[in-house]
Amino acid sequence: MMKRLIAIFLFVCASAFHADAQTLPEGVKVGKPHPYLFADEATFASLASSDDPYKVILRNLVFEMADKALAVPDPDSPDNWIKLGYMRQVEGRIISFAMAYRLSGKTEYRNAAIRQMLKVCADPDWGLSHFLDVGECCAGVAIGYDWLYDELTPQQREVIRTAILDRALIPSLEVNETNSSWFKGDFNWNQVCHGGLTVGALAILDEVDDVPETVIRRALECIPYAGHSYYPDGAYAEGPSYWEFGTSYHVIMIEALRTALGSSFGIETFPGFLSTADYKVQMRGNTGLEFNYSDYHIDRDNQPVLSWFAAELSRPELQEHEAYVLRTLAEGGKGRYVASRLTPLELIWWKSGKPARKSAKGLQVWSATGGVPVVTMRTDSRHGNAYLAFKGGTSNQSHGHQDVGGFIYEYDGVRWAFDQGTENYDKMRAASLDMWNYTQNSSRWTTFRAGPDAHNILRIDGAHLITEGKVTQLNVESDRRNASAEMDITPLYSADKIRKVTRRMSMSSDGNIILEDTVQAADNDIVITSQWLTDASVAHESTGLSLSKEGKTIHIVLSPDVKVEIVDVSAPAGIQNSPNPGFKRLEFSRKVKAGSKGDLRISAGSF
Repeated sequence: MMKRLIAIFLFVCASAFHADAQTLPEGVKVGKPHPYLFADEATFASLASSDDPYKVILRNLVFEMADKALAVPDPDSPDNWIKLGYMRQVEGRIISFAMAYRLSGKTEYRNAAIRQMLKVCADPDWGLSHFLDVGECCAGVAIGYDWLYDELTPQQREVIRTAILDRALIPSLEVNETNSSWFKGDFNWNQVCHGGLTVGALAILDEVDDVPETVIRRALECIPYAGHSYYPDGAYAEGPSYWEFGTSYHVIMIEALRTALGSSFGIETFPGFLSTADYKVQMRGNTGLEFNYSDYHIDRDNQPVLSWFAAELSRPELQEHEAYVLRTLAEGGKGRYVASRLTPLELIWWKSGKPARKSAKGLQVWSATGGVPVVTMRTDSRHGNAYLAFKGGTSNQSHGHQDVGGFIYEYDGVRWAFDQGTENYDKMRAASLDMWNYTQNSSRWTTFRAGPDAHNILRIDGAHLITEGKVTQLNVESDRRNASAEMDITPLYSADKIRKVTRRMSMSSDGNIILEDTVQAADNDIVITSQWLTDASVAHESTGLSLSKEGKTIHIVLSPDVKVEIVDVSAPAGIQNSPNPGFKRLEFSRKVKAGSKGDLRISAGSF
């Protein structure tokens, strides 16, 4: 039997893995005419005439986006300290208008882009109290400025250039690691803010002394802190939803630097970064749903960043799902998907040719280590069409949940074990929660979807997980017939309760799974409970339970000493909580006597 063992301990200071970007030369200039950000005149001409079927789809989507935006008035800035939704809308409008003009030469697109830029440039505040808003707005305005430079009057250029400086670049110089966590953060804000600021600085680098160069230099010094989050295999601690946000702006920064200055200064070479597209692909189950851990927002848009990785790595199979989304959009599937505001960039990044389909037969296993180790197992449609994903990590991190040791499970094209994803942030704010506090007694954990009650985890005497606990050890074994992954989850539980806890998940080649929790109790009797969230109909059987949904059924097999409780979680209490129609939590419990070892084994699948 071929055996693969992965075991890594990462309780090591981050500096051990810290890689610096290359140094920006003093007095650097672009030294070439506009446009140069992401595309030049030749590139735009090529995009306008390409007959590659996916470039045609993308081109048509750009026109659809621009036409839809033309049909409604320019949005007004909200009277709110958070302007992110508005700034994303503005960014998307400017980029789609500017690209549509570049592709067609139609002046209505040019005029709309200029009008939108001038309107947002008249806004005295681009969202300084929530700097993500500044990053997105700065990128959009800068791209419009660069792509339409020759169409702008000298006065319009001055207005836009001044706004980029006064609303974004100069205020960013007041930010440092003592007053803003994003400045050298290991999370998405670093990438979005520094990425957007870099695009703005590059757009005006040859026209303004000092400030733009300083902004780019600072960005290159700070982006490695976010780059470390991909170490060593590409897994992203904040989960697949925030992966798209942070990684997209990391790529935007790479391409802005390359196209303007001829070098990315090495910010794509951070260990794990070029492997991270595999992480994103593997987080998608066979149902099309993702392993939605941490603060996961349902995204129904195309994801241009995957096309960048496919081209960068010459791996067209990475955009297989992206190609499906684009075809669906082209065929009128607008109810299922929407075009991303970054779609015009995907038109540039798409590598011509038919996306290759990656053949995956039998039992397939993928894993990544790092701060949040994660493993996936899946079978093909002839062998159960099953998918299992299982994670470690810690609750005490940006967008973290009490989901460590959690899993999701699919069989026969149906998701049977769920993670609920994120709660609506406005609901959490309305409840006056300390929502970005991840310490043990934070009110964040009173939110059902963030706390332990909504996750498929192991509980000891019903207690919360220890938020400071870190699970970083992952052991994976696999051959063609069976795969298993084990994590030592002892750090999640009080030493007064347990001495050691391991969780092991296995999948056979027919898609059936086994979940095994092994607990060594400390000096008192304890009750261990394995949770399973589902929206399926549940019925008792002599060997356990049956779950039924969409005309299909799986069985959960339990030992006789396991107690079963079914808890309705469709309407959790508290104004911070959204309803979860049809959901219930299955609780499988047994006692473990003081000083003894106890096992809790659950088998599930088509038996």
